[in-house]
Amino acid sequence: MRTMLHPPSKSNDAGSGVKSESYALIERPIRSKATASKRRSLPNNFLLKRLDVLYWKRLLRYLYIRFLRMQGSPAAIARGLAAGAFAGAFPLLGFQTLIGIAIAALFRGNKVMAAVGTWISNPLTYVPLMALNFHVGQWLLRIPDTIVLPTSASGINEWMDLGMSAMAAMMVGSLLVGTIVSILAYYLGLAIAHRARAAKAKK
Repeated sequence: MRTMLHPPSKSNDAGSGVKSESYALIERPIRSKATASKRRSLPNNFLLKRLDVLYWKRLLRYLYIRFLRMQGSPAAIARGLAAGAFAGAFPLLGFQTLIGIAIAALFRGNKVMAAVGTWISNPLTYVPLMALNFHVGQWLLRIPDTIVLPTSASGINEWMDLGMSAMAAMMVGSLLVGTIVSILAYYLGLAIAHRARAAKAKK
């Protein structure tokens, strides 16, 4: 009697594979001869991790790889990035990504890049961005310079307690700043997408 040997089965769960690969690309150290001897892990604390330069290097590396593998035209990728950058300019914590994806869907942009684009507003840039938006809106609305802005993002309620005139200035400033940033993001995304496609075609 012959015994039939069957090769081990392989899982076809593509979704879990992509997810595990995404986390691995960010969390594992960048492998190179120069950094192999200096391999280290990131802090477990949410804030400390995002203050670590290594985190942003790995994130940029991950985003670049996703760029190379991304489907869709360069124009769609650029529109998605612009939509996310526009939404990220507004002081709408918790809703920026949803708004960016909605705008990208409206203009047929790439939704993944829309989520990426909202990261112009992050723990390192949120306070300076809100301050810039406020001063731009204050200048446009001719609001007297008598409002004292909070100095940290820890007290978000302090920003909300500034009053209706301050919030109106911030929203008007966000509209103008977001428009300018989205235009810059569109052409930047378009240039990077074309360059990434050209590099991929050479391989």
